[in-house]
Amino acid sequence: MKRNAMIVMVGGLIFCLTGACLAKMSAQEVINRMRQAYEQQMKEIDDLTMVTKGTGGVMAMMGASTIYQKRAKIAGKTVYKTRTEVELMGKPLVTIYDGEYQWSVDPVSGQVKKEKRDYTPDWTRIWEVLDPSQMHYLGTEKLEGEKAHVLKMDDLTEGIKRLSPLPPQAGPSKEEEWSGWAKMWINAKNWVFMRMLMVMTGTSKEGKEMTNKITWDFKDYRQVETMLVPHQMTYKMEVGMPDVTPEEKEMMQAMMGAFMEGEMIVTKVEVNTGLPADLFDGTKLEAGEPMFKMPQVPSLPEGIELPPGTEIPGD
Repeated sequence: MKRNAMIVMVGGLIFCLTGACLAKMSAQEVINRMRQAYEQQMKEIDDLTMVTKGTGGVMAMMGASTIYQKRAKIAGKTVYKTRTEVELMGKPLVTIYDGEYQWSVDPVSGQVKKEKRDYTPDWTRIWEVLDPSQMHYLGTEKLEGEKAHVLKMDDLTEGIKRLSPLPPQAGPSKEEEWSGWAKMWINAKNWVFMRMLMVMTGTSKEGKEMTNKITWDFKDYRQVETMLVPHQMTYKMEVGMPDVTPEEKEMMQAMMGAFMEGEMIVTKVEVNTGLPADLFDGTKLEAGEPMFKMPQVPSLPEGIELPPGTEIPGD
């Protein structure tokens, strides 16, 4: 009798401890583990230089991109100042985040823009754009042969939307805000980001209902000093348009073409090279010639006037 009672007690203890461990795993716990793992990896990294190359889809249209990051303390908070240089149409596009403001040269006007920002969206620090109140823990799944924790976000944050490759003309119109949800897969062993699925719905400029599914995958993680760096990043987009005919859908997909998928690989990573402070000084950016010029409306002959209410393109 005593032996049976002991077995029951031990079994109950094991069940309670196991249940407690399972109960402890939550969306917030996964996010905390991701942050802790990242901070541990970056502990001895003062600056980082990464060169990437688009090899598929819309990303192949761009040349090499270089990302510079430098750790800094601003108002007692650790931030990563970031400079991104992207080659587009043979010309460099530079964006600088100095820890407080984002600086860039507008490709249409050629003027320097300055915007207040609390952060710059970065897949390696995905928790910065997550809203814990919208997050739920769904359990674990096997992904690429590895165990992954699965989280769901009920409503997309603005930061998550900015990480999307979706071109403005392919998504909901300006009058309609994107709505949707997201799922993400986090490696249960090393806490790196593996996959994100974003599902967005809205209305196109033509008034058609649209559902866009975008899947991002982060693969080929390699050890670089103390960091784990994904050397292959891909995305694939599926567009659902229930209100259009097959012919319209085929035309839309043909127009979007290269935006439907993409691939980017990392070709070089360097750390602690002593990047100069000027790289992250937005005041050093200079205005230049517009990359894209708006078409000029020809002037009317003297004495000729347009009828009242006529719209002039570009006004």
